[in-house]
Order: sequence, then structure tokens, then C-alpha cells
Amino acid sequence: MRKSSKIIVLTMIGILSGAVFCWAQSASFNLGVSSENIRVDGQVEMDYGRSVLYAGAGGLYIEDDYTLYHLKGGLKQTLFAPALTLGMGFKGVMGEAEVYYHDYDITAIGFNVLGEFDFARTPAAVPVTLSADIVAAPDPLSYNDCGEYIEYTIAASVNIIDNGAIVAGYTKIETELKANAFEFDKDEDSVFLGFQLMLDM
Repeated sequence: MRKSSKIIVLTMIGILSGAVFCWAQSASFNLGVSSENIRVDGQVEMDYGRSVLYAGAGGLYIEDDYTLYHLKGGLKQTLFAPALTLGMGFKGVMGEAEVYYHDYDITAIGFNVLGEFDFARTPAAVPVTLSADIVAAPDPLSYNDCGEYIEYTIAASVNIIDNGAIVAGYTKIETELKANAFEFDKDEDSVFLGFQLMLDM
């Protein structure tokens, strides 16, 4: 049952990602670094009625803790106010967590909820955007040595040119790892600084 649910959800994400990549109207690329981590993330978007389809892929390396890759897809829409965008979808995560020089395999299919508030679309017209992104994969959607996967990211970006922004953010990852008959929790957080490029296609 767990294997079939994994195949179904990964297939859904793959089909959605392929469709959006083929018909993408805009794309963005993010690179963030600190003294102990590096992250890359690419995303494409296309209009779908009143909503926006998004799909993306990327990776995260936190020294001596996590090496993760992801594939994501979903829908987002402007709600309540022109500056506020909310979205939901799925995010597939694969990689490794290191604990005492031993690597544990992580595979998870998480529910992805995101939000963004763009102050440039308010009367203040300040070129600042605040964003939040949450991924949660409970036990039935976590595989290999992973019993649960949760990821939180908050970020602020400042547009310095029309298609470019400086980004500062914070990520916290919480995992439940299984080793033989033992289960233990591993948490790690990281701060990053980087840039974002946005392109119309």
C-alpha cells in the first residue's frame, strides 16, 4: 500500500511538472548559501483559469546533516487582497540524513502549503516580498529510513532590479528516523542569503 501510494503521488507530481514545464509562461531561479549550506531551486509557472500552476525542482545541502533533492507541483491563487497569494500542492523529497557518520535514506511525499505577501502591490509600493513554505509528510507518506518529514521555510526578498532580488531566509527540517528497532528525531535549521532571478518566457 505504501509503495503504491508513493508511485501514484510521484506520477501525479511528474505529470503536473511536465505539463507546466512545457507551457511555462514564467520561470525563476534561486540560489542561497551560508557558511554551512547551499540551496538551489528552480520553478516555472503558467496561468490556469484564475489560478497559477507551478512546478519546480531543487536541492539542499546542509553540511554533515542533510543532502536533499526535491520535485514539487501545485496551484496558487491571489486571495483576499491583490498582494496575498496562497497555494497548495505536493513536494517529493529524496536524499540522506547523517547521524554519527551513518547515512539514513529519506524519501517523503509531503503536502505543500505556501503563502506570499508582495508589498509592491500595496499602496506603500515597497519592493519587498515575504514568503512562507511548509511541507509535511506523515508516516504513511514517508519511506525508507524516514518515519516523518516536516520542513518550514520563511524568507524575505528585496527587488533590486526588475527581474532580480536579494533573498534572506530561514529553514528548519524535522525528521523522524528509523534504525532497526529504534526511532529517533533529528532536527536542523539553517539561515541563508542569496538571489533570485525571474524571467518571462
